[in-house]
Amino acid sequence: MTYLWRTTWSVITRAEVLAGASDEDEPAVRSLLDSFDCLDITPAVADLAALLCRTGRLRQPDAFQAALALAHGLHLVTRNTKCFSERSHPFVSISHTLSS
Repeated sequence: MTYLWRTTWSVITRAEVLAGASDEDEPAVRSLLDSFDCLDITPAVADLAALLCRTGRLRQPDAFQAALALAHGLHLVTRNTKCFSERSHPFVSISHTLSS
């Protein structure tokens, strides 16, 4: 089976990555982010995120990430095993986990 991967950032991920960049690295990080599609939060995505908050017990940032993936038919790749599991969320792929 062949899988096609398309790297796409959400506006949430963009903000998180830029917030973690140093002043020195920020231009290079912004350039990298600009080379990929960026998914915006639309009213339909916001409505889906609200539903996921109410029914899936997700906090808003996680619900927005999930809603963006679902609305665009994409897989959400994350390390967030606290909120997402591949068993409970079939659209999620756990990229890797970190040891504490």
